[in-house]
Amino acid sequence: MKYWICSVLLLLGAPMFAHAEGTLDIEFPVVGDVSYADTFTAPRSGGRIHHATDIMAAKMLPVVATVDGTILFAPMVEPSYGYMIMLGGDDGYQYNYVHLNNDTPGTDDGLGGPENAYAAGIKKGVHVKRGQQLGYVGDSGNAEHTDPHLHFEILDLNNAPINPYPILKAAQEAETQTLSATAAEAETEAAKSQNTVVEDPAVCAPGDMIRTERNPDVYFCGHDGGRYLFPTEAIFLSWNKDFHEVKFVSDPFMNALPVNGNIGINPQHS
Repeated sequence: MKYWICSVLLLLGAPMFAHAEGTLDIEFPVVGDVSYADTFTAPRSGGRIHHATDIMAAKMLPVVATVDGTILFAPMVEPSYGYMIMLGGDDGYQYNYVHLNNDTPGTDDGLGGPENAYAAGIKKGVHVKRGQQLGYVGDSGNAEHTDPHLHFEILDLNNAPINPYPILKAAQEAETQTLSATAAEAETEAAKSQNTVVEDPAVCAPGDMIRTERNPDVYFCGHDGGRYLFPTEAIFLSWNKDFHEVKFVSDPFMNALPVNGNIGINPQHS
């Protein structure tokens, strides 16, 4: 009941103390291109106060759970303020999502029903995981005459509203950093999956296989300090499954190594 009272107070703009709060570790609630500004405590018509951040986004973009938690409220009949979700976070905070989609996709008919407001399986009492889809951006309720957006609220451990803006900024920056790190890791792994690029070793270490960027010929480093040519790809593959272990070295380094012979086909290769 406390969640419902607090949310109604927020939606009506009733004055409540907005606690200063450190940054929470949350997932950004909308997936896709968005824009938003710090409008916490901004005045609204009828003397209301805005205790949220409006995240402007295209209609039907996915709305996701900011944290692990339980759905406390998800009305199946559209209220005057629109379809919404109250998420009771396992962290003790409450996260409210208002103005979810009420239209048939591709229209502005207001006839979409709850199946186009909420993701499949989302209803009161369901426990969700961070990042799980909850619903869709829309313009339901008293947002019908505005651009589609998600009205996003956070209530603290005392059920008082806190400013979502700095928390959203931190979440978005963390997401960007994660994506950058993931992209860098993927690029590194892709490079490794092609060939291993190394600085020139002091010697041709026995067992290494080397080539240069300009010449596709692959050589085997022998115990005598020289290199041995794999004359054909078939011979190379009779000894190796693929080319992943081949290292690139510079032309000067390669040219300084004596060619001491050729590698024959693996006798055990069928």
